[in-house]
Amino acid sequence: MDKPTEELRKLMQVTYLSGLNIYALTNKIQNVTFYSLPPSLIERICKEYLKYKGSIRSPWAWADKVFRLIRDEAYASGVQAKSKTEYKEVNTELMEKLFGGTKFGT
Repeated sequence: MDKPTEELRKLMQVTYLSGLNIYALTNKIQNVTFYSLPPSLIERICKEYLKYKGSIRSPWAWADKVFRLIRDEAYASGVQAKSKTEYKEVNTELMEKLFGGTKFGT
């Protein structure tokens, strides 16, 4: 994990005092996934917890679900970005082959 800023440290402390052991959560995630959480993700989890802490019955279950949703969202956006570039490259090559090696539209 990158070194957290002073603002993030304060946010983590407030989150910890509010009932979610964010330190244990980040360590657990790192030990299970071998992935160090970026500060932006930790900040997002803390802010979401503080925003909805009144309606959260089980902080650990909530944090696990939020982490999985954020992870899946990041994976999906990465796959989507990758597929757009790959599709464009493959499509361009195919067009050049179909139209005798000339660029399509020129």
